[in-house]
Amino acid sequence: MSTRALALLLVGLAAPLGLDACSAPVFPARPADAGPGVDLGVIEPGDDAPVPPDDRPVVPGEDVPAGTDRGAVDRPVAVPDAGPPPDVGTNVTCNVSASVARAVPAFNEATLARVRAIRAAGIARGNRPQVFTKIGDSITEAAGFLQDYGFGYETDFGRYACLRATVAYFVSATFSDGNNSFNHPSASAMGGWLSSQPLLGDPDSPLRAELNITRPLYGIVMIGTNDLASGTLSGYMANLTRILTVMEDFGTVPVVSTIPDRDEDARFAPLVTSFNDAIRALAASRNLPLIDYWVVMHDLPSHGLDTTDGIHPSIFRDMGDAQGRQLTDAALQYGYNMRNLTALLMLERLRALPQ
Repeated sequence: MSTRALALLLVGLAAPLGLDACSAPVFPARPADAGPGVDLGVIEPGDDAPVPPDDRPVVPGEDVPAGTDRGAVDRPVAVPDAGPPPDVGTNVTCNVSASVARAVPAFNEATLARVRAIRAAGIARGNRPQVFTKIGDSITEAAGFLQDYGFGYETDFGRYACLRATVAYFVSATFSDGNNSFNHPSASAMGGWLSSQPLLGDPDSPLRAELNITRPLYGIVMIGTNDLASGTLSGYMANLTRILTVMEDFGTVPVVSTIPDRDEDARFAPLVTSFNDAIRALAASRNLPLIDYWVVMHDLPSHGLDTTDGIHPSIFRDMGDAQGRQLTDAALQYGYNMRNLTALLMLERLRALPQ
């Protein structure tokens, strides 16, 4: 059984119906996985992708068109050479607005030292510098979050052309199914998840499975929207602390993110504030990188949320086509586009830090 199928089975056993506020699909389904059972070891640029055997079992419910070659592996999209990372110290190279700068605050010396220590431990155990993963609920699992960059779709970076090299850097390491960090379907990001569910069945948890599969040097963690309605702050913080500990012990630098507003019910406003205050405090106490997504979202129209549900981020559309990848000033009035910008700025900073 594949890691993703196992994770879905675990979620089905553990998540009660009716509590998954973030499970409602907002965007079209992402491209199908290359196939269950594929060894997702990273392929460095220029390597040939190993072809998995044709006799792998079909996961129940999986659509396999007649005549499909189960051993086929999609090839990654060609991208320009990322070039050497800039020497930026604790700041990003892009000229960002004041609100965006608040959302991606510069590292202080303690955070810089902690990031370097985790990164050094991760490299020593074989984690990949050109690989990151994603941990979260449907706001993270959705196609609108970073996936377009992995498919090489045409992107207008606007004033953030400085981020092209970072996209190329993380695209250049692919898995044996042809995916990369941007479009890899994480076993630890599922619609409807509470903060407890990446840890379900630990030590055989979806989180550990994802880390073992991808061996990422970095991981973006944003979860908690569903806990607002289905959990307590103390329970949420215990789970988030455990997620960060597992990642740090694995040699993966956790990037912690605050959560957006939930505008469909006024009772959530004070809860969002208390959860985000706790997230900020936890990141500071552990000297971990923080993306303060709420700060930059709160100033956007409708708090950067889709007005049809008031929960999921909004997304820029061109002729009806959802384009979360676009980073023009007009596109950055939408929640997913802004999330992609802040995530890329953080990845830019991390890749640019001297060893």
